[in-house]
Amino acid sequence: MRFEKLFWGFCMLPYNWKEYLRPDNIREAINRNSSIISILAAVIAIIAIAFVVRELIPHKPTFNMNVYFYDLATHKLVVRSASDTPPLTGATGKPTLVKAFLYACGSCDNKYIAYLMKYTQQAQAAVKAMQSGQTPAAGPNINPMQEEFILAQGMLVRSPDAGSKWVSANSAQGRQLMEPKPCPSGNVRACLPK
Repeated sequence: MRFEKLFWGFCMLPYNWKEYLRPDNIREAINRNSSIISILAAVIAIIAIAFVVRELIPHKPTFNMNVYFYDLATHKLVVRSASDTPPLTGATGKPTLVKAFLYACGSCDNKYIAYLMKYTQQAQAAVKAMQSGQTPAAGPNINPMQEEFILAQGMLVRSPDAGSKWVSANSAQGRQLMEPKPCPSGNVRACLPK
């Protein structure tokens, strides 16, 4: 009964609520309801501490998006996790599986392979080490700046056309190859597996 009376007394604003909100009246209301104010302050403090602790604890991001890979030996598209680092072992047991970037004009029903991508062995080792949280990724005597250089130079791209050569993605030819070709409608879109 006492709690109910205290609750309704705290929740109901008087008719002259502007008068009630004057600083001296607020102090009186806080003094009259000190136990409720203490409980609210404790709950807010617990929520704030939980938020700070949650932000301080490192958490590994989850990345489970699927992308297209292309098998250079069988000439077929395969769906794999985006976190896989090409080249991967293909159907023939050799490292022939590379990442494929597909685009379309409008709907993805008419998608085409714009370019293929893989890493050099050193860059692939660096990517795998970074994904597992190891540093420095590319070796014991490699600093982070050198690591970034290895990744930039170690990403290779090529056209899906037979006989095309792998070039550095960081080169002028590589950047031009990765630029999607314009569509007549102007709406180029990247296509991902469903």
